[in-house]
Amino acid sequence: MKLDLLELSQAATERDLKRVYARLLKVHQPDTDPEAFQRLRRAYECALAELSRPASLDEGAQSTQWVYSPSPAAATPIEPDPTMDGKPVAAPVQPVQRAADQPPTESSIQRLSEQPLPDSSGRIATLLEGDLTLALETARREGLEAAFQRQLLQRCLNSADLRALAWAQANLHWLTLAQPDYLGPREEAVLANQLANQVLEQMRQALARGLETQAYKQLRVALESDWLQPLDRRARFQADVFELLENDGHWTPAFFDRVCALNAWSEERGHLPCSVKRWTAILGRCHAYALEASLRELLAAPAKTAVQRAAWFLLGDLDDRRRRQWADSFTAEDWQACDALEENIATFSHVLSALQRPYFADWRSWMPRGYWRWGYVYLWALLSLALSITIICDPKGRSGDNLGILLIGVFAVVPLACLLPASWFIRPWADFSRLVARADVALSAKLLPQRLTRRGSGVLLVRHVVPSLLPASLAWLWGSVVPGVGPMLALITVLGAVQFANVVTRGASPAAWLERGLHQLLQNRRRAKQVLALGAGLALMVAARLFIG
Repeated sequence: MKLDLLELSQAATERDLKRVYARLLKVHQPDTDPEAFQRLRRAYECALAELSRPASLDEGAQSTQWVYSPSPAAATPIEPDPTMDGKPVAAPVQPVQRAADQPPTESSIQRLSEQPLPDSSGRIATLLEGDLTLALETARREGLEAAFQRQLLQRCLNSADLRALAWAQANLHWLTLAQPDYLGPREEAVLANQLANQVLEQMRQALARGLETQAYKQLRVALESDWLQPLDRRARFQADVFELLENDGHWTPAFFDRVCALNAWSEERGHLPCSVKRWTAILGRCHAYALEASLRELLAAPAKTAVQRAAWFLLGDLDDRRRRQWADSFTAEDWQACDALEENIATFSHVLSALQRPYFADWRSWMPRGYWRWGYVYLWALLSLALSITIICDPKGRSGDNLGILLIGVFAVVPLACLLPASWFIRPWADFSRLVARADVALSAKLLPQRLTRRGSGVLLVRHVVPSLLPASLAWLWGSVVPGVGPMLALITVLGAVQFANVVTRGASPAAWLERGLHQLLQNRRRAKQVLALGAGLALMVAARLFIG
């Protein structure tokens, strides 16, 4: 980096030094090159200390020059070789050293009034009410410039006159490197705090109106201003900006990314304006805002993709009939999108209150289940029971006397004659029931109990009850050889099919249901003995019918 040189003598004033320093500071910014800025700062402080020293007793002594060196070491004075009449002097005269200037013990406003000034407060107050530029020129002509600046500073400190403060920044170089000497640390802090509060309030109002571009421009202008060039003041202002973003919710993740880039905030580089906990919390808000914006966009567009269908299914205004129709058409990708959306909503639950939409939390009960093949086992058991009763109770012996034929009839003819045609029938019936799903949900809500239908995710009349009438009719036909047995078997078939559908649509396994029933049966010894006795009696009756005739 090219570094300019500061060549200043003791004849220069502090104002000249500050002007040169302000010009160099625009080249070596503290954010872009902090090392060069520190070297420039040290050179400035050393030069300022040299100019503040008392004049040398030797009027003929040559002046000391200060050089802003690019090396990390602090700037050092370059003394010319002292000579006297062309001969070197044994001991050169060194500049008098003294400690760095300490903060003043009195107010800077009182320092301004140390010089005797005429009692002209009323005149200056009148001048301050008008155009300040003309007022300053008038005060100079009347010899009241020092009193004018003193009363202007008093006014800015007491009443927070931001208009006057902005004028003083532009014309009197307040809060800059070339500022007057009467501005002490206390006055600088008060005035800088006023400017910072003004910028933060303007940003807050712009964000409340949704004007993020305007808020960003205000922040950028403030960060480029001279009054924010000191590192400690800049760090405090950045912390206030971060606190504003924490307390204000009217901003988007894109705006936060631009603010981070403008302030050079980066978690990877470890440059954060706050603690890691607060930074993590505001990043979570960014993700929540991004999710909210994404959901609003998805719900405003037609449901064409899996993500859009998931958003509409969980957050859309769908009735039970339309939701049943959507669930029947969903693929595995759609259900995965619903699962991912549920996880995001669980992480950022306040998104629902921002969207002001009802969340359909019971969406998993509408997913298809994989236990429907157990229905074939249930049908086989019922039809085999009905056929066994027919064989046992056949008064005319129409079933035949051969044991092998009967066994084939019970264990082979029933599966081949009933189960295979049932599978051929169930598949097209399932397609048909999906077409009439909306009417099926409405009809089931009127004819079936609500605890079975469950708003359309449970047992449906056309989809589940009507197909059970076919095996019920076979059970009625085979059990009609005994009076009253046929209707009873048909009723058991229909009720069993309804209960089977109720268990499966709830997401439970029929096998687990059967295991639980057997477990409860084995725990009750009396009931187990009754079931075993009933089975043994049925087996004896079949054997007697087969072998005795």
